[in-house]
Amino acid sequence: MKTTHDEASDPAGLSRRALEDEIASTRADLGETVDALASRLDVKGRARESVTTATHRTAERMRARPWVPAAAAGVVAAVAVLVLWRRHR
Repeated sequence: MKTTHDEASDPAGLSRRALEDEIASTRADLGETVDALASRLDVKGRARESVTTATHRTAERMRARPWVPAAAAGVVAAVAVLVLWRRHR
């Protein structure tokens, strides 16, 4: 009985094809791990993403409550007037 290379088993009982499939799967997993580590080490990219997220979140909040920036500007103006008024006394 003659066996082909793919049918031949190694001592662990795995065929050559099964070993090749396992190696391919391990390489894919390793590639994903490397990509995840690279994205964590990309400080500039992560900072840019955080700024973009914060900008979008702030813009949504401003659209939801347009009176907030006006109220904040009013408070700043009132404080400025009080500071100037106290300096001139």
